[in-house]
Amino acid sequence: MAPNPEVTRQRLIAAAETLFAERGVEGVSLREINAVAGMRNATALQYHFHDRYGLVKAILAKHTPAVDAARHALLDEYSSAGID
Repeated sequence: MAPNPEVTRQRLIAAAETLFAERGVEGVSLREINAVAGMRNATALQYHFHDRYGLVKAILAKHTPAVDAARHALLDEYSSAGID
């Protein structure tokens, strides 16, 4: 049975986040991300994200809702304080 593509994407994203946090976006090879995510297919990352830029975009998209919610909460707090 073929693996679930969404599970594969999430495993790749999780591996990339960890490695990027440790060594930076340019300090990690795509092959290494594949390996840490447990992918046997050497092109899994390219299949799902096309390239490093696509992977970084996916990581940012994952965190955007939480960042937006925190930003809006801070703006609401600022607005309700009546500070000009």
